[in-house]
Amino acid sequence: MKKKVFFMALAAIVAFASCDNDVESGSRYLSGYFTIAGDAKQGYTLYQDGGGIIKPSLQSITAIAGKDGFADNERAFLNLSYKAEDIKPTDGGEMIAEANVVSGEYMPLHFPLTQKEADDKKVTSRDSTFSVNRISQVWAYRGFLNTLVNANVSMKGGKRIAPGVNIVYDPAKIAENKIDFTIYYNRHTSKETNAGSAVDFVSTFPLYKMSEQIPGKDSVEVTIHIEGAKPQTLKIGRSDLTKGNYLPYKKQASSKYATSNYATLY
Repeated sequence: MKKKVFFMALAAIVAFASCDNDVESGSRYLSGYFTIAGDAKQGYTLYQDGGGIIKPSLQSITAIAGKDGFADNERAFLNLSYKAEDIKPTDGGEMIAEANVVSGEYMPLHFPLTQKEADDKKVTSRDSTFSVNRISQVWAYRGFLNTLVNANVSMKGGKRIAPGVNIVYDPAKIAENKIDFTIYYNRHTSKETNAGSAVDFVSTFPLYKMSEQIPGKDSVEVTIHIEGAKPQTLKIGRSDLTKGNYLPYKKQASSKYATSNYATLY
């Protein structure tokens, strides 16, 4: 799968993500993983993972992404700029009522496959799966499960080949308030490729179409398995299995909002 990069080169994105405040211009900078809602006609709202609501300038989006704006993309890593006066009170906290989108990268969605679907597509074939080095982080927010994984990638002609990432579950093994997923990682090796260095990458998996498949009313215990790494388990509140009920930023005296670590998106 070829990931779509927009606005700026990757090197510029990484450099920008380390910025905080520009004292001379009065601008403040924010980077993070966002769920996108809206369209290029009515405008967009961005919901930051972990809590945070932003109204981005439609002009800033269409000026650099084109007239279709974010098009049909639901998730992205974004770099934004705003000013102190753009912070407005809202129910339960604060929001950024006006921000400029400066750069970013779309996050491809990997919808969960049943074990049968994965087997039929040969996703689970031993010839197509590779081990990773570790699962560094797992988090969920309002309908999306996300993983930060470290693994080696394949190279061809000096360029990195985007790996295949699939998440699989067995419906017969779903228990009350509990589900296990297995991620299958494919480096896409061939006679023309060679092993590259290890990279950190983020993958995002929509859960919002699965919420009713997991019985129970309590938080859900989610365990992630992937060859080569220690399984990771986390508790997900029922609100994080579905879209909606997004949280605002908590009020902070400094009005500075956390910057998420950037990683390659697959």
